[in-house]
Parts: sequence; structure tokens; C-alpha cells
Amino acid sequence: MKIAIVDDEQQEIDSFQSVIKEYSLMANLEITVNAFHSAEDFIKRYRPLAYTAVFMDIFMSGMTGVDAARKILETDRHAIIIFLTSSDGFMGDALSIHAYDYIEKPAEKTRIFKVMDDVLMKKTEYDATPRLTFTSDRQDYAICCPDIMYIRTAERNYLEIMQAPGKPYKTRLPFAGIQEELSKDKRFITITRGVMVNMDFVSGVEGNICILEDGERFPIASNISGDFRNIWQNYELDSLRNERKMRRKGK
Repeated sequence: MKIAIVDDEQQEIDSFQSVIKEYSLMANLEITVNAFHSAEDFIKRYRPLAYTAVFMDIFMSGMTGVDAARKILETDRHAIIIFLTSSDGFMGDALSIHAYDYIEKPAEKTRIFKVMDDVLMKKTEYDATPRLTFTSDRQDYAICCPDIMYIRTAERNYLEIMQAPGKPYKTRLPFAGIQEELSKDKRFITITRGVMVNMDFVSGVEGNICILEDGERFPIASNISGDFRNIWQNYELDSLRNERKMRRKGK
């Protein structure tokens, strides 16, 4: 397990590393901590999926932790970011980007231990989620498959991958290969040649047109146009039943 600490104060880094070392012994878990003294340095070296969690000081010289977190989440939507700060002045900004957690300095050992326990649980869930990895504009990405709204062939032999809530990527991956991979997930369906949609993001059907939540409209091929509405509605009903079961189990 690898985590990162981003803080411009060496004393804070040393204290954090000491607590994590104690936690790793208690949890019988091998944990590597990589330390960075500026947000700029961390962003330069960051790669999606490189860290299980990132502990980020908010107020640093140069780029703030909030700005760094925004850049991270652009390429790694499920990154687990925990803010560290001695002031609550940036709380609003931190909450606006949906950080995983927020720890006030000086951080108590019990608080860090609790956050690490939560991170391990989140990691278990995330590891079980299938991901699509690809390169776009010379940048490597790893997107959780449930976050893909649709894929479609684009001009010049590109494939467009649309990630919720509306971030497009273009890659040279062949449509057929991605289609085969995503077909293992029942939420995905090919509705016409070169277009595959995630039914979680379908908002409606008008005649032979599939409408997505972002307003995108795709024609439905004639060979499935008569069945698609029923397929989508049955999927929605199954999803609701599964949600009810999960809620009952949680009670």
C-alpha cells in the first residue's frame, strides 16, 4: 500500500510518517509513504492509481492543496484525498471538490488511525470495481467502468470515451476491443454501430432515439429499436430492487 503526504513543513511530514509507521505495525500492513514538499512537485510526479490515498496540506506556498486536488481529480476521479490544515478558512473549497476527509492540525493519532481504517475499506471496494485504462494526449488514465457514460467511434480512427459528469477523452483503442470488455457489465449496451451506452446515464427514449443525461442523443439501430426501451426499463427496475436490498442489509 502506498500513500502520499504533501506538506511544505518537514516537521509535519515527520510526525505524519511516524503515526503511519505505528499504524502499519498495528494493522500488520506494509505501507510506503512518499513525501512531497510542494503541490507543484506532487502534481508533476502524480500518476492515476499510484497512491491509495493522498494526505494534502491545504495552505502551502505556491499552489494550494485545493488547487492541486482539483487537478488530480481531473485525471483520477476516484482519488482518495484527505486534507490537512491548521485553519478552517478553506473548508468551503475543500468540501466543494468532495474531498474524502478533512483533518485539522495538529492531527491526533486516533483521528489518523480512524481515517486509515476508512481508507482501507474504501480501497477494498475500489479494487473490486473494473477499470478501463488507456492513453489520451500522451497522458495515462484509469477510469472506473461505471463512470463511463458512453463510447463511440470518432473521426480519424479515434475512439471517444465520455466520463461522467461530461469529460471526453480520445484514444486510439479499437472500438471492438473496448466493446468486448464493457459487454461483461450488464449496464452497457451497443445501440448502433460504433456507439455503446451506459444505461445508468440514459434519461429517456423517444422513438428510435436514445437520450442521455448530458443531452447527447444517439440513434438506435433498427434491429434493437423495438427492444431497447424494454431492456432499459427492466435494467432500471433491477437496479432499484438491488438498491432496496442493500438498504435492508444496512439496517
